[in-house]
Amino acid sequence: MAAAASEDPSGRLVYVHAECAMWSPEVGRDRKGWFNISKAVKRGRMLKCSACKKAGATIGCQVKTCRVTMHWHCCTGTGWDFHHCSQGKSYYCIDHRESR
Repeated sequence: MAAAASEDPSGRLVYVHAECAMWSPEVGRDRKGWFNISKAVKRGRMLKCSACKKAGATIGCQVKTCRVTMHWHCCTGTGWDFHHCSQGKSYYCIDHRESR
């Protein structure tokens, strides 16, 4: 799995899995590289994955009332489809994907 890195506010590099960075809503990438990785890591520390129950889940269902949050690798294991997103970073849990 490839790595992604960006500086936190103190100038320290923060490394995460590239796939996790790519699908975390606040993280982006431009010609200079990745940005907002430390924001995603901080937010993820407060969120538990709906699948494995471990902290660090930064990907959540787009349905406002849905509380499903997962790690990227847990999402792919439950059938979430990241390859057919027509409008940017849109992802839906298995319960809400069929209605889209």
